[in-house]
Amino acid sequence: MEHNKDSLVSIILPCSRVDSFLEQSLNSILSQTYRNFELIIIANGVSEEELFLLEKMSKTDGRIKLLHTLIKGLAFALNLAIHEAKGVFVARMDADDISHKDRIKKQVEFLEANPDYSVVGCKVDLIDENNQILSKKFPFYEHHQEISKIICLRNVMCHPALMFRKESLLAVGAYKFGFMSEDHELFIRMICQNMKFYNLPLHLFSYRRHSAQITNISHAWKHFYEISSFLYMHAFVDRKFKCLLGAVIVFPPVRVLHTFLRRIYSKKGR
Repeated sequence: MEHNKDSLVSIILPCSRVDSFLEQSLNSILSQTYRNFELIIIANGVSEEELFLLEKMSKTDGRIKLLHTLIKGLAFALNLAIHEAKGVFVARMDADDISHKDRIKKQVEFLEANPDYSVVGCKVDLIDENNQILSKKFPFYEHHQEISKIICLRNVMCHPALMFRKESLLAVGAYKFGFMSEDHELFIRMICQNMKFYNLPLHLFSYRRHSAQITNISHAWKHFYEISSFLYMHAFVDRKFKCLLGAVIVFPPVRVLHTFLRRIYSKKGR
């Protein structure tokens, strides 16, 4: 399938550190079967040595564009990249995940064939530090009707696996909230504006789970304060009252109880 110049994709990859996973992530993008893209790497909070390595990496392919900012915060970094993006479509990527070779191609084809949709994702495999697929599954909801019903209760869209229409992101003011849940708030805001979501029923992305991502109870409280604040906002401002139940679900004692009951149920099922 031939793609015209209007189908340029801007792939945004924030990078706050350079580690052993970054090269795998970059290679997974540079080896995509879809070739008409620019890869925008935002160096955000990296050391001078890490910035030097990123500059060296960026010179290996003319499609890589390196941005450096001293302003911390993921939402700012993403908005900066969106401002610089030249693509009609904007795809997300993280520095420790892997995009399967047809990911960008399949997502572009969907958005080109379905102009009424603003966001497309895919099925996601969870992998460990050694690229082994984990038994735990990332939640999958395919159709917009399913996604829009559940999104106020939990975030079921894998942010780094998504592709957006740039015009849709700009229409809602892009990222506005938070440090670790900027994506969830954006999705609720887009759905409040009647923008449509879809997840391709294809395994096109590997999302890495490693020891640095394990959430303890102290982190859970910090996350609750942030997540509940925008859930309350959307509940009362946009009359999305289901968001109040979402705030209960992320309340740390409720999460601990849910985890405990799930383990008990899992042992009984063996």
